[in-house]
Amino acid sequence: MDPNTCKDCHPKHFDEWSGSMHAYASDDPVFIAMNRRGQRETNGNLGDFCLRCHAPLAVADQEVDASAIDPAALPFPRRGVTCFFCHTVNDVDIEHPFNNSLRLAGDLVMRGGISDPVDNPVHASAYSPMHDGSNIHPSSRFCGSCHDIVTPSGGHIERTYDEWARSQYAKSPPDGQPLSCGSCHMHGETGVVAEGPRSAGLPLRVRRRYDHAFPAVDVALTDGFPQAEKQRQAVEENLQNRLLQGAICVSQNIAGRWSTIDVYLDNIGAGHQWPSGSTQDRRAWVEVIAYRGNQVVYHSGTDENGVPLTSRARVVDVHRVDPDLWLLRDCMFDARGNEVHMFWEAAVSDGNQLPVAPSGNPSNPGVNAAHIVRRYPLFDSTPSTIAGVPDRVTLRVLLQPVGQDVLELLAKPSPDGDPDAVPDLDPAVLDRMPVFSVLRPTKGNTKLDSLEWTPTEAIPRPSNDALVTRSCVMAGSVNFDSDWYSPPEHQNESCR
Repeated sequence: MDPNTCKDCHPKHFDEWSGSMHAYASDDPVFIAMNRRGQRETNGNLGDFCLRCHAPLAVADQEVDASAIDPAALPFPRRGVTCFFCHTVNDVDIEHPFNNSLRLAGDLVMRGGISDPVDNPVHASAYSPMHDGSNIHPSSRFCGSCHDIVTPSGGHIERTYDEWARSQYAKSPPDGQPLSCGSCHMHGETGVVAEGPRSAGLPLRVRRRYDHAFPAVDVALTDGFPQAEKQRQAVEENLQNRLLQGAICVSQNIAGRWSTIDVYLDNIGAGHQWPSGSTQDRRAWVEVIAYRGNQVVYHSGTDENGVPLTSRARVVDVHRVDPDLWLLRDCMFDARGNEVHMFWEAAVSDGNQLPVAPSGNPSNPGVNAAHIVRRYPLFDSTPSTIAGVPDRVTLRVLLQPVGQDVLELLAKPSPDGDPDAVPDLDPAVLDRMPVFSVLRPTKGNTKLDSLEWTPTEAIPRPSNDALVTRSCVMAGSVNFDSDWYSPPEHQNESCR
């Protein structure tokens, strides 16, 4: 059960896993703070809800009082999502594929994706379609068991598997181009799978070996976590690897008295909505800045002075003073429709993330569902146009894995007023939460910080008004002639 046992024969797997969020799952200070607050506010009734996915072996062994335990104090073999846990799974509850409905075999057979396992002197081995990334649906259901979460009150607050299952990536041609979760998050290579001593009788076999670092969006936030910088770089590369493509189009009347900006975003590479996961806590937003000379003539997604929100970003506060802000997130509500901020209170979840196309078939109207366009300023803003014409417009799409407002809630002193009470979250963590710039166009071999429109770089595009001219720049291969849709809106007014 101890992952240290595995590293002698599987050093690469162990090295990758030890720098992953799976290894960090019980040590993440945001998770620990959220669980601690949830146990306190529910008088312990939250129970093992969080530990089921963050320390599943501890729950399976039934050796801990989940309502009282400090997850980081668990012994190493039962902390996080371990080798033993994943590789002894042999079934999943298909009727309830969420909140860790995985079942352990209990027979000490290590299961994997190698179709022809051989005897070895260390452990029994077996092929499992759930561990084979090329087996699209069984392997994705495996991942989805912990990456779909329904609260005790019925709020479906994490829907990554459900989003994938409804997308083109879960469907066969011509409606889809099937890709499993592992296709994106466990890139493989051909190599030696077990590297233990041959003198011990370990067979030398070269097979497809899957990466166990699982880069996605979250990162380690505490000192001393192994390979923290490597992990952050892998996450950044994953986020910038053509998940999104976009464009800026500037329209102006022929007299040059006013202009507007259209921003196009297209989720072309994520196998689910973007962002995904715990999107009630994530903050993703669009930053648009228009200049005339060195003067900012329009801005959205920045603070009131036009300064980018890349440090200690409190995007929710900005949303109140920036009516044009394009903020991508989930909101949670209780059974009476009141907005809540902690997941154990949520009975309903309402999101406006970038959709994922439900079909890849050109004859299916759903093929364009992920194409989203938004006008700046909004039609109902005052003013609804920009005075004059900018000579430069920049666009960035920014993502904070957990929003500053969420962290600040967790870092507040105890609500009971005890002066000696320790906050659930160390305030020092607030400065460690990164902000990633996701849309990174390239120019030659150089990756740029933002997409930039200028009259000289822009390409003229047709306009619906003979008195208006229009020109665009793009990152990717945006098809302006396809159907485009306005961003999804939150149904509840309090969350807009």
